[in-house]
Amino acid sequence: MNIILLQLLMFFLPDCALAGASKEPSVVIPLLEPLKSDAIELGEGERDAYVFVDPKCLKSADFLEAVRENAALRKRFHYYIFLYDMPQAPSAEVINAVYSAPSPKEALFSYMLERKRISKKTNDTPRTAIERIKRIKTAAERIGIDRTPYLIVDKNKR
Repeated sequence: MNIILLQLLMFFLPDCALAGASKEPSVVIPLLEPLKSDAIELGEGERDAYVFVDPKCLKSADFLEAVRENAALRKRFHYYIFLYDMPQAPSAEVINAVYSAPSPKEALFSYMLERKRISKKTNDTPRTAIERIKRIKTAAERIGIDRTPYLIVDKNKR
């Protein structure tokens, strides 16, 4: 099982940016801890993994699909998934729709993995969703996220 987990991580790590390369974990993790309640969660592992994804990014979709389909990845890590609007492919409308949905996790997987449209009952984005998006954007900019998926693993938490 560890070999499969290692192979999956080796497959994704070249395409995933890792925060440790540009900022110290002692700077990055404190920025992420308060955002846990804003995240879409997946997995039940003891180690925290923070993942910034862009809903329009195919590599982000591949990463999420691998995590969703692989029980070993979900058992090892507790994923905190943050939707981040990358300037290269603006996805603010999709992010608003996901965070405004009754079940953001279902809406995210439906859009990213099944490429289904997210229907919004109203054009108004709830204030809570707008605030969530701003908090995530602020943290992402402070960390220096420049691509997705962007994976940050808290190595100190077990």
